Amino acid sequence: MVIGIDFDNTIVNYDGLFSKVAAEVGLVPVTFRGSKTEIRDHLRAHGAGDDDWQRVQAEVYGRRIEAAPPFEGIREFLEQCRMRSIPTHIVSHKSTHAPLDPLRTDLRAAAAKWLQRHDVRVESVHFEGSRAAKLARIASLGCTHFVDDLEEIFLEPAFPDGVERWLFAPAHSSRGSGCRTVQSWRDLADELFGVRAR
Repeated sequence: MVIGIDFDNTIVNYDGLFSKVAAEVGLVPVTFRGSKTEIRDHLRAHGAGDDDWQRVQAEVYGRRIEAAPPFEGIREFLEQCRMRSIPTHIVSHKSTHAPLDPLRTDLRAAAAKWLQRHDVRVESVHFEGSRAAKLARIASLGCTHFVDDLEEIFLEPAFPDGVERWLFAPAHSSRGSGCRTVQSWRDLADELFGVRAR
């Protein structure tokens, strides 16, 4: 078994941070509360649309990432993997810089710093510049399982054959995409190892 894991919204929990940052820069009312997807959809439907969304993403994934905690149970899940000698790899589609970030924050360096600060330890970390490169990396690492919060990754024609698809969806009990869905890292530990990561 070799487990690949996405980074943003799979290991890092941005709940609340997107709406907070969007409110601080005046793109939504301070009372607006929503998930990442709800914020994205709201910004794309109003004002400068996708440009506003990309600016908020640049702030959250760069300078503000330290305000985001790990999802509960991720470190314990990784410890369960180490106990079983199961390699784990982070594979993320993450550019070096956000196109609309005037400060040119290094998003990969910010993510690496976050991993170190939160003691999230894996065998290797790969930040890829495109979705195609991410899928190729999953294949080259020999992943047998991949965990991602984005359903569309699993629907890509180039997603490697034979890799078990695990959708990390804390807010949803099930989806009809042909992948298996878990709502927490504890649930995944239970599914894969028959134990609940504590």
